[in-house]
Amino acid sequence: MAWTAMRGGQRSICGVAFGDRKLLEELANLMADGSLRAVIAERYPLERIIEAHERLETTPTRGEIVVERTLTHEHSATL
Repeated sequence: MAWTAMRGGQRSICGVAFGDRKLLEELANLMADGSLRAVIAERYPLERIIEAHERLETTPTRGEIVVERTLTHEHSATL
């Protein structure tokens, strides 16, 4: 996991890392108290995944592109 200094001394976490339960709880606490927040550029429903992928390839973003998978009541009953 890389910590990078941003404008004004802010820090951001970049990349993917695996940690233990203690680290996960610490991150959850930081999210809960507002010290750490996810920067989301845009959200797409799963049905628009092609558009989301095209956005990643063609447009610089500040933040993450999130593809949300939602289950309809009819599908959730079969899981």
